[in-house]
Amino acid sequence: MTVPIDVSAALIFLASCAVGYAVYRHTREISTALPKIGEMGTAFGAALATMSLLSFLFGVSVDRHETPTNQPPAAVVSSSPITGAGGPGNAGTALLLPSPSASTPGSTPPAAP
Repeated sequence: MTVPIDVSAALIFLASCAVGYAVYRHTREISTALPKIGEMGTAFGAALATMSLLSFLFGVSVDRHETPTNQPPAAVVSSSPITGAGGPGNAGTALLLPSPSASTPGSTPPAAP
């Protein structure tokens, strides 16, 4: 299975890894402990901050290439007042009504009042 990765997203990830590695090397060089160790948490934080900043700057999107389905929506929004929906304070408010195709097969429709 192949996973398609956008080129700009891959470059941002690689740049973030390079920044994280550079921060790790720098913290290892200035470490006073013996043996000299770098700070992984600081390096990871720098890489994450770099990735976030570059993603916002270059606008990496999460467009999914899904095929559209021919199924109707599960709910219909209506802004017309419905009689018996409430008092005068509810007139003109949007109501969420179930779509006729959203009912399950074999179920009986509700009885009319």
